[in-house]
Amino acid sequence: MEKIFKYSFILFLTVLFLALPERDVNLPGHTMSSLFSGPGLDPAPRVYGLTPPKTVPGNRDFSGKVDNSPELIARFKALKALDDGINEKIAKEAIYHIFNLAPDYDLDPDLVLAVGFVESRFTNLIGPTGDYGVMQINYEVWGEELGLSKKDLFDIEHSVATACRILSSYRLRWSERYIAAYNGFGRGYEGRVQRTLFRIRGYLEADGISSLS
Repeated sequence: MEKIFKYSFILFLTVLFLALPERDVNLPGHTMSSLFSGPGLDPAPRVYGLTPPKTVPGNRDFSGKVDNSPELIARFKALKALDDGINEKIAKEAIYHIFNLAPDYDLDPDLVLAVGFVESRFTNLIGPTGDYGVMQINYEVWGEELGLSKKDLFDIEHSVATACRILSSYRLRWSERYIAAYNGFGRGYEGRVQRTLFRIRGYLEADGISSLS
């Protein structure tokens, strides 16, 4: 009798769990594509802006461009202060593209810089949940929707441009929660980005460089 009661109780809990509605929080990786629209939502553009990568083929001397700009080299020094082992070549290219592309999406470049640092420390890698490149774009979610190949997501300019598109779209959908949405509302993610942004701005202020926000 005791076993029958035990199994009946377990069955009851299982049915109750399956009946609960799904929630759009704490999703693994960057799996938020379906959050662009939903029941009761006003129609909105699926992406904010369609700015393609801007670099002219063959014009890839990003270290020189960053080194010759007081504003950009100050950002690299800030990242270096946050992580002395950061990859100089990749970080400088990412900085260049972020400051070239983020304003087109009405985004604070320093915020996008903080997102990239938290996501990958500007390492061109494949994350454990299938996220690619320096901005950790989930290929399964965004590859087909935005017409991107895995090779595109390893290209730093494509990665930055895609991240800007996603962040801008999430700002339309989620307002002040758009930073958290970028990481699927992962616990503590927005706080890590904001703390990184605060530290970057602190290093810039110490270097006599003003924030662009």
